[in-house]
Amino acid sequence: MYLVASDASGQLVGAIEITPEVQTIGRGVQAQLMISGHGVSRTHASVYLHDQGVVICDEGSANGVKVDGQLITAPTLVDEGNLIEISGFRLRVQPYPDAPLGAPSGGPDPDSSIEPQGEDTDEEFDTRLEVQSGAGAALAKTRLTLIGRGGPYDGTVMNLDEVLCTVGRDDDNHVVFEDPSVSRRHAQVRLSAVGDRVTVVDLRSSNGTYVDGERIKRAEVSAGSTIRFGDLAFKLEILRDSPGVKGKVGSSKRNRLYIAAGGVLALLIGIGVIAYVKRPKPAMRRQLNPEELLRKRQAQVQALADSAQRKIAQQSWSAAIVKLDEVLARDPLNAEAKRQRQMALDELSNQKLFERGQKFFALGNRDNLLKAKAIFEKLPKSSYYARETRYKLKTIAQRLAENFRIKGVSHCKARYWKKCYALLCKFFHTMPMEVAVPGEPGLRRRMAYVEKRYRRSHKFEKCAAPRYLHRPGQGAGKESPDELLAEKYSNTRLRGLVKLYFDGKIDVALKLAAKFKKKRYMRPHLRALERIVGQLLIIRGKYQEGFSFLRQRNVRDADRALALVLTADRALIPKRIESFYRRDVKRGLSKLYGELGEEDFKVKHYRDAAKLWMRGEEVDNSDATILNGLLRLEKVAEVLVREGRSLAARGSIVEARSKLEEARDIVKTGHSTRKEAEKALGELGK
Repeated sequence: MYLVASDASGQLVGAIEITPEVQTIGRGVQAQLMISGHGVSRTHASVYLHDQGVVICDEGSANGVKVDGQLITAPTLVDEGNLIEISGFRLRVQPYPDAPLGAPSGGPDPDSSIEPQGEDTDEEFDTRLEVQSGAGAALAKTRLTLIGRGGPYDGTVMNLDEVLCTVGRDDDNHVVFEDPSVSRRHAQVRLSAVGDRVTVVDLRSSNGTYVDGERIKRAEVSAGSTIRFGDLAFKLEILRDSPGVKGKVGSSKRNRLYIAAGGVLALLIGIGVIAYVKRPKPAMRRQLNPEELLRKRQAQVQALADSAQRKIAQQSWSAAIVKLDEVLARDPLNAEAKRQRQMALDELSNQKLFERGQKFFALGNRDNLLKAKAIFEKLPKSSYYARETRYKLKTIAQRLAENFRIKGVSHCKARYWKKCYALLCKFFHTMPMEVAVPGEPGLRRRMAYVEKRYRRSHKFEKCAAPRYLHRPGQGAGKESPDELLAEKYSNTRLRGLVKLYFDGKIDVALKLAAKFKKKRYMRPHLRALERIVGQLLIIRGKYQEGFSFLRQRNVRDADRALALVLTADRALIPKRIESFYRRDVKRGLSKLYGELGEEDFKVKHYRDAAKLWMRGEEVDNSDATILNGLLRLEKVAEVLVREGRSLAARGSIVEARSKLEEARDIVKTGHSTRKEAEKALGELGK
């Protein structure tokens, strides 16, 4: 096989025989196939013969290599039907070096004439093997001779015995000149196919190549021309032998070759006939009975159905539809396959809708968030994307609410009271009830001030947002912490002491309690005061100890210490409101549980991740990271159940049990996926 190159006009510029050894293509002198032109790198590509065919590789070129119009980035198999393009040059794999590009690959026509090659441009010339059909025979009938004219080689006769001879100073050239004016690889001298002309190509030598006194890059020369390599001049002589004698000798040799080839062919035919006669008779295949055919068909349908299930688990809806179509082609009455195919079609449209919403969501500004919200709300609740959509909608609501809050506070500072009140009311309308907002009491005070300012205005409408009227986690009539504390502490001084703790001022509360112990009017309440002080001391000590463990990522000791903080906090503060310390402890613990669970999830330790995230949910059931992690575990559990059922159907009971037990352990009790896993485990036990 040969790799043949031509320029944009279709003119042949070079060819190399493809071997298992790696050969390079480029404009550098070290390349085995040299094609010089704008955009061609010194070492542009490489080609070699592999067991599976011809392989071409891009060697980090600036402009790349195209195969059938596509840029390649890795070793690529090519054959006679592929077009290779390198910066305007076209290359093809052909069985003969002289077949023009695009010609049939059945072999060369021995009677066809070869078009002479035109002169190349300044940047495009041949430097490697260009053996044309008949060039070897022409060399047998033609003798090329260089005769020195002047200088150290005056009168020296040099015979050129190769179709393509290189001239230079290096020892690996065919003709070696020991002269400083000659480059290491100075030029090439090539004989044409019919032996009637010689082409001289300059190989970018330092001192140039001249024909009859004119410097050339490539030129055709005839007998009697003077060729100068640097400072050395030679006369070219072309001598042709008598055709009669050579023809007879060639005919005799050809006849002997024909006879030998005929004998070898007859021997091969005889061996083939003997091998055919003595070949072992093929065993008769047993015909399957109808029951066996039915079981075989059912197994094929089940294998396709399992493959479709795996594609559905990977949310590859298009591939799942293709597999289900194959199932229905073999079993048109399969109701489950029809249901799954319709579901896959629906989910494919839901996927496109979800991805469209994702694009708007990623942009992040208010208008795009509203567009994303409108798209997400169109997704049905039964979709695979419904759970992710819920969290996206919650995030959008938080971002929009935060935008209203920032604008509202800005208007309040500018004393545009009505605009401030309207924007803050939108904030309370938009923000989800379950999300805790730092600084919310300050926003309420601003709105209360505006209500008091415009209480006599008939046009002023009070905000009716549910979150504003009823604080999250509190009853409709108990929205104030002071009112809730008043229910538990009748003494105003004790209530004020606990209120200081509620606001995060525990040190101030302890100093005030020390003063109260010395007062006579506190003697009736001294036991209650000592109980409060004891709880405050526990909270302060364990709070510092617990957060020290949190910084060390020691979740067990941190949980133990901070659990005492929460216990003491509940003894002081009603459960319906959250103190500063309760909120801070829940946030710190849930954050650590979320991070550790994420680390276990990434290395597929799903049971450990489930334990951490479930404990984090017990601490703070509003943490988005933990809730999202539990959602991901539910999806993993669904995949494990499907894989377990598939393994059980194929008889791999041990692997199926392992999958189903893991699916059962990573979701909460009562979840539908857990029930399905327990049901499948029960079926395995029967």
